[in-house]
Amino acid sequence: LAESTIWLGFGALLPILPIYFTRHGVDLPTLGVVVAAWPAARLVGEPVFGWLADRAPRRAMMITGLVLTSVFTVLPVFITGPVPFIVLRALQGLSAAMYDPAARAYLIDANPPERQGEAFGLYGAAQTGGLMLGPAIGGVAAAITGFPEVVFWVAGASLVVSAAMVWRRVPELAHLREDAARAAAADDDLAVVGSTGGNRRAAATPP
Repeated sequence: LAESTIWLGFGALLPILPIYFTRHGVDLPTLGVVVAAWPAARLVGEPVFGWLADRAPRRAMMITGLVLTSVFTVLPVFITGPVPFIVLRALQGLSAAMYDPAARAYLIDANPPERQGEAFGLYGAAQTGGLMLGPAIGGVAAAITGFPEVVFWVAGASLVVSAAMVWRRVPELAHLREDAARAAAADDDLAVVGSTGGNRRAAATPP
């Protein structure tokens, strides 16, 4: 549900972004740079945050990423111009990159191996469903109010709602990974002890 809400807000921006940016001094060549700043930042950020997601609490990363993405999504309403738009879009992409690897890794933590494919399928379907409905909602909201800026607020609010859902409904599972690591270490210790004992008995047995 949180994932669908995120992409609902992202989709709501799609039909409005080119109109809004060109109205605030962005020419067509620069518009391509503004739009590309988001995926470019994700391209750079996701490997880094993926590495971090293996070492930091994933729930905290998801919440932080969603809140920061919400802030940088709304700021273009107040800070306008080609350069600010590029910077804010890049920061928005980096914040989204903080969320997504942690969320995907959490799916692995939260589901047994025989259901992980199903979990990722539902995750992808939630993204697609939100992306499908979002543009219609954004276009209707802008048409009814007469203000394209309202779509930025819709997207920002959807991200805050998603962060609240994660905070409320998603428990941190880091302790489960730590328990599994401790159990594996204990098994290794037992194996070493057993092997040592067997070697001693073999050495003590007369030929």
